[in-house]
Parts: sequence; C-alpha cells; structure tokens
Amino acid sequence: MEVHAKRGLPINDNFYVWDFRYYDRLYVERNLDLDDSLVKEYFPVSVVLSPIYTGTY
Repeated sequence: MEVHAKRGLPINDNFYVWDFRYYDRLYVERNLDLDDSLVKEYFPVSVVLSPIYTGTY
C-alpha cells in the first residue's frame, strides 16, 4: 500500500491469494535478518532435489 500511496494509485484493501508471495517476501525483507545466499549454503540443490525425486525425505 505504501508503494501505491507514493505513486498516487488507488488503494484496494482486498488480499488475494496471488499476493501472498509478494507480501511474504516483503515481510522477510523488512522484519527478518535473513540472507537467502547464506541459507542456500546449508541446502545444496544436489542434496535437496534427490530425496524429493525419489520420495525419501
């Protein structure tokens, strides 16, 4: 809503399902000290995808 106000756009108070990821990311960026690149170090793609494909997690 802040972005809308800055741009002079009308504000719609409805929350739609497709808005969730946007607001979730916004919340993480503003309120949590979380760095995606540091998290990725602990979950390498080769280790994460293998159990997903085989169904053994």
